[in-house]
This record gives sequence, C-alpha cells and structure tokens, in this order.
Amino acid sequence: MKKIAFLVITAFFALSMKAQTQSPSAENGNVKVSKASMKEMGTAKAPFMNPGKGTVSIESKNNFGIDFPKASDISWERTSEFDQVNFTSDGQRLTGYYDSDGSLVGTTTSRKLTDLPEKSQKILADKYADYKIGPIIFFHDYSQNDNEMVLWATQFNSADLYFAELDKGPDKIVVGITPSGDVSYFTQIN
Repeated sequence: MKKIAFLVITAFFALSMKAQTQSPSAENGNVKVSKASMKEMGTAKAPFMNPGKGTVSIESKNNFGIDFPKASDISWERTSEFDQVNFTSDGQRLTGYYDSDGSLVGTTTSRKLTDLPEKSQKILADKYADYKIGPIIFFHDYSQNDNEMVLWATQFNSADLYFAELDKGPDKIVVGITPSGDVSYFTQIN
C-alpha cells in the first residue's frame, strides 16, 4: 500500500513539475498576444491587419464553388479586407467578397441610374443636381454572414444597398441608397 501511495505522489509531482516548465502554446489557448505582434504575425484571426498581403484562402475558393457552381470567367485577389472574386453568373458580372473564415459576405453588381428606385432618382436629381452621377453598384448582403462589409475603405452594417459615386469637380462622394429609395451620404472619395 505504501508503494502505491508513493507512486501516486511521485507521479503527481512529476506531472505538476512538467506542467510548470512547459511554455504556453496557441493550441491550449494560453497565449496572450499583443495587437502589435498579431500585426507582425498576420494571424488567421486578424487577416485585415496585413493589407493586400497573402493569398486567397482555400476555404474561400471551396465555398465559392458551392455558392456559385455555374460561375465562369473567374479571377481572385486578396484585398486588405477580403478575398475578392470577380466572375460571371447567369450572364451577369459580379464581385464576391469572402471573409477570413472563407464565408461569403456579399456580392456587388454594376447598375444603371434607371435601376434605382424612382424615389432615389428624384432625390438625386433635386438634391445632387450639380453633381455628375458616376458608377452605380448594388451590394447584395449574404444574410447568413454577420460580418460587416467594407467599400471605399468605409465599413458599414451589411444590408442590401445601392451605391452611387457623385462627382462635382474636386468634391467626390458616395451616397448609399436603400431598396425603398432613401438616399444618404456614405463617404468622401479622393
């Protein structure tokens, strides 16, 4: 009985000594990493800290194949915020945005002024009459992903929205337009 007790106590001390000498690892979740060192490492949890560096994730490519199985004319790039894919689907040119987990955040497509709700066309004609209307896109939110979208280096709460670039000399802005036709300032562009 004394031998068993001695072996148990010895094993307990040996295990506790080993646990004290091990350094914490990311695998057991004990590492505390500063934002500065995360920036240097370019970790998978914080890919937006390395603008435009790295390659498109295999998860994004795999999920894209599931999301858009009939896509053609496909080209990928890693942006500062997302894995971005330009492609054609059902005869329409789209751009898809995938987050750090490889999940679809949303897509954009080019639109014409006549595609906007009538209410917004009136607002643009009245309130922004002295602006030239530039490119218009429609952002379609993929509602199963809660991540926020970033366009024109401006983060916004993802929702289906039209965006119109407006130009008045050196004053270039983007307005957001809801599907119901409400128009609001979104951001300044240079």
